[in-house]
Amino acid sequence: MHRLPRPGPSRAEEGGQPLSQSGLAARLLRVAIVLAAIFNILALIVIVHTTPIGFTLFMFVGQPLFAIAFLLLLGAILADLRARQIL
Repeated sequence: MHRLPRPGPSRAEEGGQPLSQSGLAARLLRVAIVLAAIFNILALIVIVHTTPIGFTLFMFVGQPLFAIAFLLLLGAILADLRARQIL
């Protein structure tokens, strides 16, 4: 297997752009995924064992994290669309 050539990046068509994401869009997307995961963990804690401290953390930390993750997702989408010159 080590003698086989490595495949090149995927292309939509000959001469098209590769399907890999740009650096900024990929970083924004990773951060958004991590923030959404933290939000889900806080929500799970509130659902499984509701305490005043857990609910307060969810309301004052979890929901803003989700809003930031959503804004970063929109930023990643816009950065990708601009990189592909669609916008």
